[in-house]
Amino acid sequence: MILKPLNEEEFYKAFAIDLARAQALVLIQSPYLRLRRLQKLRGTLAACIRRRVRICVFVRSPEDDPDFELDFAPDFAPDLQPPSVDEIMEAARVLLALGAHVTFRPSKHEKVAVVDENILWDGSLNVMSQNQSSERMTRFWSREMVYQAIEMHRLDCCETCLKRRLPLETEAESEKDLFKTIGSAIENRRKSLKLTQAELARKMGVSQSVMSNIESGKRNAGMKYFLLACCELRLHLRVSPWYLAPSLSDWDLDIAKAEKQELLNQERELAEQELERASAPRTKSLLLLNSPPTKHDRKTNTIHNL
Repeated sequence: MILKPLNEEEFYKAFAIDLARAQALVLIQSPYLRLRRLQKLRGTLAACIRRRVRICVFVRSPEDDPDFELDFAPDFAPDLQPPSVDEIMEAARVLLALGAHVTFRPSKHEKVAVVDENILWDGSLNVMSQNQSSERMTRFWSREMVYQAIEMHRLDCCETCLKRRLPLETEAESEKDLFKTIGSAIENRRKSLKLTQAELARKMGVSQSVMSNIESGKRNAGMKYFLLACCELRLHLRVSPWYLAPSLSDWDLDIAKAEKQELLNQERELAEQELERASAPRTKSLLLLNSPPTKHDRKTNTIHNL
């Protein structure tokens, strides 16, 4: 489905609706960032991030691009000039503070935006910096065109996303990493429930060595035992479309952080309890040594003196 080209006012109204309906992923390639435009988009972008929609913004790098300063035209009005390097970097910090991802690239001047896997915006408008210029954008409802745009503009190479992604060099390595990821999730969940390996193994009806292989991510443990452990711990394995994976992985990171913090709190409590138990007998002894003699003690001492 192809809509007619929209001017800048029509575009931002339609784009706001697309952002409000976004399920998991928004990709924006905008050569420049401008604080004034970002302020207008800030509320909508923040609402997306609160819904766990991942926003990846690709920006032309002002520091690594030798031609960056050549874009300034002395005859143009100040409002039509590209933003300064300082303004771009400040706007990038604002985006990062919101929770968006920002990737700088040299010599990138195409303007595109993708919402989930069906919507592609393409045209002349800088989504994150348009100010007073007259521009146009066309909206395409086409999964095939979305995939083409992602590949052509390398929109799947967000630096933040790549750091969170598992290294999948070969099919064998991919499978190995998958089992390790599941095993690690099982171990973290077991510890958060205060279960030992032996206790979980008994609940599953397997030996502790099998349980150890599962948590180590060893494939010879057998997939059925991985699934059995997940069932016993109430963990759910999810298979989802690629564009939904970012929001799910963010959710998993939040859970992992919470579980890690819970484990640290439990370890701290146990350490404090151990310290109290270790110091309790010593305190009692000190009290006995320093306590004044009782009436019975004085009477006994008198008898001995006689």
